[in-house]
Amino acid sequence: MVQQFFQPKDAESWWDCCAASGGKSLLVLDKNARIDLTVSDIRSTIIDNLHERFRQYHYRKYKAFVIDLSKPIKQDFVFDKIIADVPCSGAGTWSRSAEQYYFFTEKKLLEFQQTQKTILANALQRLKPGGSLYYFTCSIFKAENEDVINTVDQTQFQIVQQQLLKAFELGGDCLFFCEIKKL
Repeated sequence: MVQQFFQPKDAESWWDCCAASGGKSLLVLDKNARIDLTVSDIRSTIIDNLHERFRQYHYRKYKAFVIDLSKPIKQDFVFDKIIADVPCSGAGTWSRSAEQYYFFTEKKLLEFQQTQKTILANALQRLKPGGSLYYFTCSIFKAENEDVINTVDQTQFQIVQQQLLKAFELGGDCLFFCEIKKL
């Protein structure tokens, strides 16, 4: 479902800023465009796992680094496309991990929302004019999806599309998606 949103073109620069194991980056790479890919995550062990996964798929041409996107970005770089699959409650996966619902609180939801707003604002600063950021959560909560997107400055950015992807009938989870374009 997600790969339909990615249409990489040769010579574009892409950043998967919360890459985790690199699944969305692999979907981009599978399109066979000659892109300049950068991946990052807050956890060095996750980046190590990503390296192994990319080796298994024979992808070697990419840059990777560890970064905390809840803090201002000091590096001076910009990208044509950014994938931001941000940390979230995971509420869209609770059908297969119901115990998570039991331990979840409104306080945790608000903490996730604040982190998401900060990551989104910091990542958008690194987007080239005319470029797109693809925002994802595996949450069904408006607070983590539409409410976060509504904080984007619409004098500088355009919300191109947004939707809740429901893959229950395919044995999958719910995933929120939004494309944000820099004017």
